[in-house]
Amino acid sequence: MLARRYSIRYKLVFTILILTMLPLMVVGYIQFENARSALYKLAVSDLQYITEIKAHELAVYAQDATNSEGNRQKINEITRDVAEKYYKPNGMVGYAYILDASGIAIFHPDPKVENTSLANEQFTQVMLAQKNGWIEYEFGGATKVAAYKQLPNGWILVIGSYENDLLTTIESSRPMMFLLNLISASLALVTGIFIVNKLVRPLKELVSAMKRAETGDLTMQVTVRSRDELGELSSMYNEMMGVFRSMVNEVQRVAQQVAAASEELTASATESARASEQISMASSEIATGSELQKQTVTDTVRFLSRIGGDIQLIAASTSQVNADATDANRLAQVGEGKLQELVQEMDQITDHARRTEQVIRELGSQSEQIIGIITTIRQISNQTNLLALNAAIEAARAGEQGRGFAVVAQEVRKLAEQSGGAAEEIAGLIHSIHTDILAAVSEMGTTAVAIQDGREGVAQAGDSFQQILVAVQDVSQQVHRMNDAAQAIHRDTVQLVSHSEKIAGLAETAARDTQEVAAASEEQSATSEEMTAASEMLAKMAEQLSEQVKRFTI
Repeated sequence: MLARRYSIRYKLVFTILILTMLPLMVVGYIQFENARSALYKLAVSDLQYITEIKAHELAVYAQDATNSEGNRQKINEITRDVAEKYYKPNGMVGYAYILDASGIAIFHPDPKVENTSLANEQFTQVMLAQKNGWIEYEFGGATKVAAYKQLPNGWILVIGSYENDLLTTIESSRPMMFLLNLISASLALVTGIFIVNKLVRPLKELVSAMKRAETGDLTMQVTVRSRDELGELSSMYNEMMGVFRSMVNEVQRVAQQVAAASEELTASATESARASEQISMASSEIATGSELQKQTVTDTVRFLSRIGGDIQLIAASTSQVNADATDANRLAQVGEGKLQELVQEMDQITDHARRTEQVIRELGSQSEQIIGIITTIRQISNQTNLLALNAAIEAARAGEQGRGFAVVAQEVRKLAEQSGGAAEEIAGLIHSIHTDILAAVSEMGTTAVAIQDGREGVAQAGDSFQQILVAVQDVSQQVHRMNDAAQAIHRDTVQLVSHSEKIAGLAETAARDTQEVAAASEEQSATSEEMTAASEMLAKMAEQLSEQVKRFTI
């Protein structure tokens, strides 16, 4: 609020007032408090000094606790002398009194207090405890300061006065100190006003000059009286006015040039609008033709793309057929190889069957020989059995001497019977084997015939596979040539579609460019109209600018 309502002069004066009054008040208060503290310490020191003197005087009459009439009179005179000699002449209230060791005021100027106990008072307890010193305490609603000292018999001499009486001198000087501070502040304020007026005078001249410049008068200059910031501000104002005058001259010159240029711009814009209309009409016709051309090329590209897709399907199918023919050729070759291997294996089987038949025939011949041997063994067994029987008969005839021989003959007969039985079993087995061998020989013959028939069938299958292989190779070659042709047609179709798409793109670009040219022509025509309107407005603005510049006096 202060910054908006008052001038800088009053602001500076108010600031100087604050900066002088506040420090003076603070310094005055500090000085007063220091003086008061010093006076207080001096008063306490005087109290202690007086107490020391009076304690020395009372020491003669306070050697013991006896309280004779003569001693009591002397003590009263000494205590009353304190008030009469030190306090009443200075208009102060102060007195001395004596406490015994139990806190009873045995000597006191007030009869109501004398011979009464003050032991419950806090200050009395402090005195009885410390014996010597000084104390500040509240008594009777006022602040008192007292010095105390112990006498030889244990009594306590107390001399005190009121704090206000002790500080009367310094309190009386308080108004004088306030007056001195007020005078100092007034002098500082007057000096500040003088300095502010001296500082503000150039600012007033500068404000006056700027008010005249506000009305259009740029000729006024301010006087530079100093080299400080205010002088620099005045100098900068003079330079700024010079720049403004040059700028106004330049604005007048430019306004005239703008007016002339706006007339030329109006004529050029009119001519440009006429040319733009002609270009727009031609561009519209070209755009129509380009659109038809683009549509035709687009249809051609669509048809070619469809043909290319069909050819691509044919090429893909041909490639698949070619792959299948190649696989058939490969499989036919593999089948032919397998048939050759089968023929070789059939030959080997025939050879092995022939050898097996021969071995089986030899085995049959050997089994017949074994049968002859078994017949011989059977005959020997029968003869041995007869011989053993005869030996047994002879042993029986011999009686006791032939018993051992009979036993041997019996064992030989058993062995002969066992040999005969084994020979019969072997003969049965050999006969069975011989029968199987005959059957095997018969089957081997049948197998040999079947193998020969299979070999002839395999040979015929090989011939058929050879014919199939030749046919498959021929088909594969035909399909391969057809696939190459389809791929070539597909590549040519792709190139044709690509070229057609490029032609369509160029046609579309040409149509788009033609449309853009037409749009640009229309925009140029509109811009020309806007330029015409803008040039007319510019001419008016140049005229208005000239009128505004004429307001300035340079």
